[in-house]
Amino acid sequence: MSDTVFDHLGGTIRLGPTIAAGGEGTVCAIDGSPGFVAKIYHKPPSPDDVAKLRAMIGWPSKRIEDICKTAAWPIKTLHKNHGQPALGFVMLRMDNFSPIHKLYGPRQRRISFPKVDWYCLTKAARNCAAAFATLHEHGVVIGDVNESNVRVSDKMTIAIIDCDSFQIQEADRVYRCNVGVPTFTPPELQGKSLRHHTRSVNHDRFGLAVMIFHLLMMGRHPFAGRFLGHGNMEIEHAIRDFRYAYGSTAEFNQMQPPPHSVPLNALSSDLVALFERAFSPKSTLLRPSPKEWVTALDQFEKTLLRCQTDLGHRYPQHLGKCVWCHLMAQQAPNFFISVGAALGQQVHKFDLSTIWRLIDQVDFPTCSYSRPLMPTGFSAKPWPTNLPKLIPSRPTKPATVSNEKPPAPRYPPWPAHLPTAFPAKPIAPSILTSPPDPPIAELPSLEVVRYALRPSYGQQLACWIPTATALPLIVITLLTYVGRDCLAAPGQAFQNSR
Repeated sequence: MSDTVFDHLGGTIRLGPTIAAGGEGTVCAIDGSPGFVAKIYHKPPSPDDVAKLRAMIGWPSKRIEDICKTAAWPIKTLHKNHGQPALGFVMLRMDNFSPIHKLYGPRQRRISFPKVDWYCLTKAARNCAAAFATLHEHGVVIGDVNESNVRVSDKMTIAIIDCDSFQIQEADRVYRCNVGVPTFTPPELQGKSLRHHTRSVNHDRFGLAVMIFHLLMMGRHPFAGRFLGHGNMEIEHAIRDFRYAYGSTAEFNQMQPPPHSVPLNALSSDLVALFERAFSPKSTLLRPSPKEWVTALDQFEKTLLRCQTDLGHRYPQHLGKCVWCHLMAQQAPNFFISVGAALGQQVHKFDLSTIWRLIDQVDFPTCSYSRPLMPTGFSAKPWPTNLPKLIPSRPTKPATVSNEKPPAPRYPPWPAHLPTAFPAKPIAPSILTSPPDPPIAELPSLEVVRYALRPSYGQQLACWIPTATALPLIVITLLTYVGRDCLAAPGQAFQNSR
């Protein structure tokens, strides 16, 4: 990447080649500033993220200087042009640092850190706790503790990256950490939306305890063990249920350490007690602080002795014997096989002539076979008469194709009680073979059917009552008109006679 951007002070910054790229942004070199790098986001940050970056770079210089000793803290914001929103920031360049999982993982440690023994792992755990202590003293909560943002160098120094996701507080406003890894998330936050929860240093202390356990116990997770119940126990569910596989309540929680794991008594009593406090149900109130881990790891580091059998082994003095040799005697792998080779010890001496001589001394098995003898006192029984004396040979397929037709098959005679011929197939009836169906009788119309129905008694009564009431009125009316005409006719005749 070759582009020119501006910082928040108006200075010009020319971006160099890309160093690394992730899901959130790209890290580029800065021309003329080899000790710094620029992180450019793939997408424009939200207004809250921009406000957080401004708050982080606005802290006092002495405070930022102390934090930059262990973390890649933002120093400047970057802009495409003056007055435009931020598109990234400038931070210190952390060279020669690797993700810490390459250190505590036995397989990856042989490649990335071949000279590292248990003493160096203890030193790395101590420095990791010191880095957490520095950030917490300045009011910073990491929040997203995981195996990728904690980096380690060949000298076992620690650097923490992705500081733009840290939780900080400026005045009365808290800029939260919105992300997290479940295997480093404490039980009280398992399965919850981290975007809506304000983290505390006690939550970081759980992630720190898991990280130290990884370093001291050959990459094992404290909640990853052998579940004695039904089904599988996921690490996230074990964390939520406080199923610490190495603790005092492991048997009650149906958990056991996995096979070939480092026994917990290989650690000092102080470290065992700190792990118990960090992973017990009471830990939600107060977990061991980073300074407590620093003190306990410093004391444990002083008790480590070098094994005389394998120079790559270090074991604590209180055991009296090498715990790593004891694990190897139980068919466990040599976790520090590369250390002895780096110190000049020939761990596996291989002499081809000696090995070949031992191979020649191995007796080859005899391949001769003799038929077992027939036991005495037994005689062969005669061949049954109902069985053929010779097994018929399998018919062979003719070599050439013949044009002659094969003989007709010989069928058994036809039974006398069965007909000699099958009846003909019945013909489907048609207009020619069967008469048509009789006509369907005509049905009366709906109106006829409606009046043909006999009304009920109630319907009849409802019809007769008005009729019986109106009939007398009609008769009286008719008589009134007829009588008036009859009386009026004689009177009119009398008047005319006068």
